[in-house]
Amino acid sequence: MERSNRRILLVDDDSTLRECVSQILTEAGYEVLEARDGKEGMMRAERDRPNLIILDLVMPRWSGMTVLEHLRRGRNSRVRVIMMSGQDQERFRPLAESKGVDGYLAKPVCLETLLARVRSILPLSPELVAVH
Repeated sequence: MERSNRRILLVDDDSTLRECVSQILTEAGYEVLEARDGKEGMMRAERDRPNLIILDLVMPRWSGMTVLEHLRRGRNSRVRVIMMSGQDQERFRPLAESKGVDGYLAKPVCLETLLARVRSILPLSPELVAVH
């Protein structure tokens, strides 16, 4: 099976948010994989080797920060990460940035802002952009 260079893993315990974000990213031409908690997200990251992970900060069974720490120590240490959170931005943004996230977005997330951030990290080929 050919590995996509536009594979995104979306890790969030909010099923409605996952559905909305997944739909927008899929329509934009990305392959979207989903996980509903931190531990499942870590397992999928190891197995599926995404190019980008969109990671919620507060989740059951491993927080986003725990997942990020494990990612940075493992074979996916260089994977690109966008973190989302409704938590105290002044406290958590600097911590996430110190661990090498590529973006930190406040919830409720603006889907257009998220898509723009994703496109800046994983640009699509001109042929795919023309189709979508």
